[in-house]
Amino acid sequence: TDRGFSDVQLKYYALNEITNLRISIMNKQL
Repeated sequence: TDRGFSDVQLKYYALNEITNLRISIMNKQL
């Protein structure tokens, strides 16, 4: 397995999760 590839995948996954959290928080504030 390519360690670097999995690290990039994890970073994109974490960014996506953070973005989803921010969107849900903003929706609750509306």
